[in-house]
Amino acid sequence: MFGPIRSLILAAALYLPLSFFVWFSFAQTLVIPVVAMAKAVLVNWLPSIFTGYQLNKYQIDWVTRLPVDAATLAAAGGREVGTVLSVNPMIYGYGLPVIAGLALATPLPIARRVWQILIGAAVVFILQANGVIWEAVSKIAFQSGPEGGQLIAEAKLNPEMIAFAYQFSYLILPALVPILVWSLLNRDFIERLIVVDRFEEIVDANEADTAVPSFLPDAPEAEARSQNSSAAERGASK
Repeated sequence: MFGPIRSLILAAALYLPLSFFVWFSFAQTLVIPVVAMAKAVLVNWLPSIFTGYQLNKYQIDWVTRLPVDAATLAAAGGREVGTVLSVNPMIYGYGLPVIAGLALATPLPIARRVWQILIGAAVVFILQANGVIWEAVSKIAFQSGPEGGQLIAEAKLNPEMIAFAYQFSYLILPALVPILVWSLLNRDFIERLIVVDRFEEIVDANEADTAVPSFLPDAPEAEARSQNSSAAERGASK
């Protein structure tokens, strides 16, 4: 029997590719709230390091106070310039199509599916902003030479804390949170799903135990064959 859990997995496998396609097609629009949150944090939290940003499609180019070379200064013609660090927020946002695909695969009213996707989007936007923030700070701390290390020291930030926050934001949160959000939003459905699937497994097992194997002979035929065999053995002994 094709149980409910297998049906959910099949539906999710069909909806997930579509969700990822739509997500990537609208990436430039979907990063706008992420950029707004990350800018509000970085520019106000670390004004001595970050001065602004430029959005290149879905990639964020952070303008920093790292020193620039003489050629760049000459080309700027007296305008204020800064070293740019690029961050891709999409690598922290793949949880959005995962939540959308699971919500569409779950047998729910349309309004509830849309509501779950909107909640998931809000959570993923926060995760993306968090990842963008810590990646930008980690690039200043570990990829910008002694000048970046000096800016981090002046901001009184711990490099070990920066490394931990970046790794946690990059490796753990994007993979774990989408499944956790969907599970919390569909806790009752998951409980019913497990009960129904377990019940069907028990029914299938009982049907298999009570089924008569087709290769076993019927009882009267078996008894007649046994009697004929005994008679033949007695005749042969005489």
